[in-house]
Parts: sequence; C-alpha cells; structure tokens
Amino acid sequence: MKKVTRTMVIFALAGAILVSNLGCIMGTQNRVKYRELAGKQKAQAEEWLHSANLLCNVKDYNFALEYYKKVITYYPYTEYAKKAQAKIIEIEKMTD
Repeated sequence: MKKVTRTMVIFALAGAILVSNLGCIMGTQNRVKYRELAGKQKAQAEEWLHSANLLCNVKDYNFALEYYKKVITYYPYTEYAKKAQAKIIEIEKMTD
C-alpha cells in the first residue's frame, strides 16, 4: 500500500478546487445565488433601502449612499444588496 504524503493531499485538494470552479470558469455556473432574508433582517434591509430611496428623492446623495452601503455590508449576497449596488452606481453616474 502506498503512503499518502502531505504533498499528495495538497495536490488532491487543489485539483478538487479546480474542478469545482471549472464550471464557473467555463460559464456554466454563472448564476449568482442570493440568500433570502426573513423576519427582522428582511425588515431592516427593506427599511434601509426605503430610507435611502427617500434621501435620493430629496437629493441627499451622501446620506443615501451610507444607507445603501449598510445594506451591502450587513446583507451581502441578497437581492437587497444587488438593488443597493445598482443605486450606488446610478448615484455615482449622476454626481460625476
């Protein structure tokens, strides 16, 4: 029986990671999975987005950006973060 060395384990792990990421590299798994929020987290994310949108309506972009960034920081990989990022890009285009 062949002895398994640390190097062999490292190469096996690297190969497994490469194979698992190969779908992404080849574009077969390019769909982003967003996590779902519920309860207090969902309410908080919605409240921050709503507040930021109201601030945009009155052209207080700096304060609105703070709320959008909070959504992204506290609730990454959610639809709320995606919406917040889109609004940030929109604000940056308007204020340039």
